[in-house]
Amino acid sequence: QQQQQQQQQQQQQQQQQQQQQQQQQQQQQQQQQQQQQQQQQQQQQQQQQQQQQQQQQQQQQQQQQQQQQQQQQQQLQQQQQQQQQQQQQQQQQQQQQQRQGSEAGVDGD
Repeated sequence: QQQQQQQQQQQQQQQQQQQQQQQQQQQQQQQQQQQQQQQQQQQQQQQQQQQQQQQQQQQQQQQQQQQQQQQQQQQLQQQQQQQQQQQQQQQQQQQQQQRQGSEAGVDGD
């Protein structure tokens, strides 16, 4: 009887050890899951940063477009000024022709 009791006790101890091993394995799995979650969070942060960079690029592009538009407007203004100058020159030429005509008329008389 004593021998049987000892054997039973030994078996119980072995079972306890197995349970402890299982618990350790579970803990390891949990740690792995946590690591994966951290990696995912990092990836999300990187994506957000990329999005922010893209937004900044878009803003820069918009600014460039605005600058181009301003340049075009300036060019248009310059062209208009040139046209005005040409008109003034034409008016001056016409005035000169009229003067010449009147002078010629006086000489003819």
